[in-house]
Amino acid sequence: MLRHLPSLRGKLARLLRERSRRALYSGDYHQISLREVLLSERANELERLHQQTWAATAPGSASAQALEPVYARLAQLTLEIAAVLDVTILKRMIGDKRVDSLRARISMSKGRPAPATAAEEVDALLPLLAEDDLRIFFELLLGNVMRRACLSVPTPAEPTEPPAPPAPAVTAPAVTRRPPPAPAAPLRPELRSAFLKIHETLAELLAPGHPHLNAFRMTQRLLAKSSRIPAGMFQSIHPYLDEVRVLLVPELRRIVPYRGITEEALDRLDGYCYDLLHADPSLATLRDEIPKKMERLLRFLEAVRAAVPNPEM
Repeated sequence: MLRHLPSLRGKLARLLRERSRRALYSGDYHQISLREVLLSERANELERLHQQTWAATAPGSASAQALEPVYARLAQLTLEIAAVLDVTILKRMIGDKRVDSLRARISMSKGRPAPATAAEEVDALLPLLAEDDLRIFFELLLGNVMRRACLSVPTPAEPTEPPAPPAPAVTAPAVTRRPPPAPAAPLRPELRSAFLKIHETLAELLAPGHPHLNAFRMTQRLLAKSSRIPAGMFQSIHPYLDEVRVLLVPELRRIVPYRGITEEALDRLDGYCYDLLHADPSLATLRDEIPKKMERLLRFLEAVRAAVPNPEM
C-alpha cells in the first residue's frame, strides 16, 4: 500500500489544480482537499521517520533500541493512512471488531470523538473514521457525476417543417382583422399528472408551517447574524434538501423543457442541494457561498411555483 502513496498524491495534486478543479463543485473540492492534507501530513512524517531508521546499527545496540518509539510511530502512521485511504484495509490490519468498536464510540459521542489518549493508541483513528475515506468519497462522487451525465443527454430535435415561401408584395395595404387567439390546448394526461404532483409538492415544500422549511430559514438567519454555527445545527437543513432532491427534481424532469425549466436549470438546483449537503460551515472559504446558495435555492422554488400552472384551476 505504502509504495503507491507518491503516485496517489500526485494524482490528487493534479485533480486539485485550478484547471481541473473547475469541474468540481466547491463542496467536493474542499472535501478532497481536506483528505489530501490528512494524507500528506502522515505520509511526510512516515517518510521522515523511515529515513531515521537507516542509521540504525546491529540489532541490540543502543542506537537500535532508541528507535523503538520510531517504529511504534511508523506502525501508528500506517494505520492512520489506511483509515484515510480505505477502511477495508484498516479492518484487515486491526480486525473488523476493533474498527466497529471505534465507530460505535463515534456514534455514541454524536460525531464528536474524544481526543486521543496515551492509553489507547487507536484513539487517534477516531477523528479519521468519523469521515468517509477517500475510496468511499470518490465512489459517491463518481456515481453522482455519472447520474448527472445520464440525465443531461440531449434529446434528438424534432424535424421542423421547411419555411414557407415569402408572400408576394401587395400594392395596397389591406385592412384585416386579427383572428381571435386559439384556445389553449388541453394538457396531455401524463403532463397533467406531473403538473398536479409538482403543484402539490411545491405547496408542501413552501408551506409556512413546514418544519423542515422552518429549520432551513432559521439556519439562514443564524448565518446572517454569525458566520460560524455548530456543524450539528447546520445539518438541520439536510432533510429539506433531501425532500427537494427526492420529491421535486424527478417530477420537474418529466416536463422539461417548460417555461425556462430546463435540464441545465435542474442540474443547478440539484447542484445547490448537493453542495449544501456536503458543505462544511466551519471553513472560512465557504462562509459567503453557503448563504448565497441557500437563498438561490428558495428563489428557484418560488419561480417554479409561479411558472407551473395548477391543472385543477
